[in-house]
Amino acid sequence: MSENKNAFDALGSMQLENRIKELEYDCAELTKENGELRERCKQLASRMPEWPKGYRPIRKGGQGGQGGQGGQGGQGNQKRYNERKTH
Repeated sequence: MSENKNAFDALGSMQLENRIKELEYDCAELTKENGELRERCKQLASRMPEWPKGYRPIRKGGQGGQGGQGGQGGQGNQKRYNERKTH
């Protein structure tokens, strides 16, 4: 009976050792990938933003009537409102 117990103990310890090796390998892969992603995030965070070609941001906020359309004094906004209203 003690031989069976030793065999089971040996088998159990071998399975645990194999599982530990698998987990260590997975941990090493994740550590490597995490480092690569960290470098990529650092690179993306430090570069200047690139706007799509032809993109013109429009500021919305009535500061002195210079709201969205360049220097039209708010007339462009009123025009757009009237166009929507005619439907």
